Amino acid sequence: NDPSSRITGFSIRSILQENDDIIWISTDVLYKWNRRTGEIKDFETDSNRPDDFGNTGPWSMIKSYDGKIWTATTEGVFRYDPTTEKSRQYKFNPADTLGLPQKEAFAVFEDHQKNIWVATQNYFSKLIDLDKGIFKSFAYQTPLPYNQRVRPVIYQDKKGLFWIGTRNGLLVFDQYNQTFFTYKNDPTKKFTLNNDNINSICPDPANPDKILWLGTSGGGLNKFNIDEGTFAHFTESEGLPNNVVYGILPDRNGNLWLSTNKGLSKFNPKKNIFRNYDVLDGLQSNEFNTGAFYLGKNGEMFFGGIKGLNYFYPDNVKDNPYIPRIVLTKLKLGDDVITVKKNNSILHKTISETTKLLLTYDEDVITFEFAALDFSAPRKNRYAYKLENFNKDWIYSGSVRSATFTHLPPGKYIFRVKGTNNDGIWNETGVALELIITPPWWSTIWAYLVYLTLFLLILYFIRSYELNRLRLKNQLKLEKVETDTLRNLDHLKSSFFANISHEFRTPLTLILGQIESVMSSDIATKEKGKLQIANRNARRLLTLINQILDLSKLEAGSMELKAEQHNIVSFLKSIFYSFESLAESKKITLKFESDLSNIPLKFDPDKMEKIICNLISNALKFTSENGEIKVSIMVISNKIKIIVKDTGIGIPENRLPHIFDRFYQVDSSITREYEGTGIGLALTKELIELHKGSIYAKSKFGEGTEFIIDFPRGELNSENNLLVEINDENISFTDNEYLHDLHDDSEITMSEENQLLKTGQKEIVLIVED
Repeated sequence: NDPSSRITGFSIRSILQENDDIIWISTDVLYKWNRRTGEIKDFETDSNRPDDFGNTGPWSMIKSYDGKIWTATTEGVFRYDPTTEKSRQYKFNPADTLGLPQKEAFAVFEDHQKNIWVATQNYFSKLIDLDKGIFKSFAYQTPLPYNQRVRPVIYQDKKGLFWIGTRNGLLVFDQYNQTFFTYKNDPTKKFTLNNDNINSICPDPANPDKILWLGTSGGGLNKFNIDEGTFAHFTESEGLPNNVVYGILPDRNGNLWLSTNKGLSKFNPKKNIFRNYDVLDGLQSNEFNTGAFYLGKNGEMFFGGIKGLNYFYPDNVKDNPYIPRIVLTKLKLGDDVITVKKNNSILHKTISETTKLLLTYDEDVITFEFAALDFSAPRKNRYAYKLENFNKDWIYSGSVRSATFTHLPPGKYIFRVKGTNNDGIWNETGVALELIITPPWWSTIWAYLVYLTLFLLILYFIRSYELNRLRLKNQLKLEKVETDTLRNLDHLKSSFFANISHEFRTPLTLILGQIESVMSSDIATKEKGKLQIANRNARRLLTLINQILDLSKLEAGSMELKAEQHNIVSFLKSIFYSFESLAESKKITLKFESDLSNIPLKFDPDKMEKIICNLISNALKFTSENGEIKVSIMVISNKIKIIVKDTGIGIPENRLPHIFDRFYQVDSSITREYEGTGIGLALTKELIELHKGSIYAKSKFGEGTEFIIDFPRGELNSENNLLVEINDENISFTDNEYLHDLHDDSEITMSEENQLLKTGQKEIVLIVED
């Protein structure tokens, strides 16, 4: 880059270091540069050289083991002796079949045995007689493109194989078998060479026998695993500055230095990290040339480009450790720059000193400008910004030092900026500015309170109107229900007594009558006890017969369901407390609970009585003294749930699935004393399913049992026993309670009953005495 230098501005082809002072540089002309004296010698224009050392700049130069300099040019190969300053040309002669096979030589190479090899367009030739100029030539399988004069790059491994990078892929030449093998790009396969134009080859510093690094024209950097025959690719997406890699040189720390079309890059193969340098770091230009790279014996690197030569020691290239301070430099609203000096300015201090900024909702185009206070190479400083509560991630703007936001919603934000110095060292803390965008008046908290108040008032008036309408509608329904109840009262009475009479069986009735007749006579107390046992067992037999008959009817499908809607709460309560005297005799506490006092349900009273009596009888049988039996009724969604719970002996968990099977007992050894038959629960389950309900049990052995019944809140069609869903609004909770007494011990005369009906009292008092 010295303006007085005669090579300034030339595009460099190749470089060779003869010693610490002498550097050979090839452009269109060959130069010899003495770094110590500054002298530059032009070999094309030197009139004192009758046997000029090449009339054009060579494509390739090497220094052989004996100190001679070899160059490959468009006029063949030259050997130059720096001591005698004499040169010899090996050129193409069509009449000499043992000479150089073609006019242009693209590359010259010295192998491990000190032999000289020359690459031409169609041949890879070995110089076997130095004095006579005899070559042994090997034809490529695929000729090199003649119209693209880019020298092949050659590397020889420890096995003696030659690796030749060309424009048509990677060639492997086995001089012993005299064969070529080619690695080329295959678009259908992932792990092949991704670009056939190879500019450079470099063995891996840590593993040269297994890994080769290839620089390509368009495919970036390729890592070739020799044993596996696979290629890995590193391109711009991995951090490479450009996908054209001209030269690769290794340093003493295991890094690879790459010359590209966008500067130099230092690559760490262990971490796969790129550190990039460009013209702002002192490069001759961002663009380098193919073949213009050289590694000196003392580790000095040379890279040639389109505007000169860069040379350096890699260990002397240090990153700038300074962490720059980040500041805000300018605030713009729309196209106006906001300063402290302006009247009515929103800034009371300079923007760099401001920590909080208050803006209105209509100031909807906001621009912040910022800078990193590092002036080593300001154009290489990089920035990232984020508006918290608006941006989720950092926005990396590169070297752009501004951020613009439009139409920000009202709210609180924090604008943050971070940046780097010229070598990419980040100031992660950066700078922060609190930004508050005030809302318009119609979006303030007071406005929303007014909106809420108006909404509640409208809702209140609508609700009041609906309640008045529902109140009138329910009143009309209540009057109709009361009328229907009185009309059906006589029918219910007659049906009740007819059903009771039908359940009695004549033989057992006669037996019971005789037993009671004898018991009422004057007989001995001892004999009367026996008759009491007979009476009790006869009654149990009557119940058992009825259950068996009911099961038979269910199985035959002949049992009719006479379902009507009643208040299930009063119905169950009357049945439940009919067992009170028996519970008191066993010192068992009875509890009845309900969410509502009136829950209408469509059911058959006779069958519902059998269901509940069976469950409560079982609970009384299996609950010991000082125990408790509780019946609960609740409405859950579209179901009415009835729970019968006791604190009795419980049922083992493994027996629960079978308790509803006919004639099944949990354990005869345990329950035999309770005289169970296994019919009651089976009948109960069948009757519940006839009502389209379900029953299941929960129990822990020794802690009690809980039976749960679910009835749908719907209507049962007595013709086909189908459940018809009804809406909540059609269900009335105002039916008169259904009063039912299990015992016939109390009586009420017809005149008294008529008197009660005439008075129109809503409450009815039932007196039971014995």
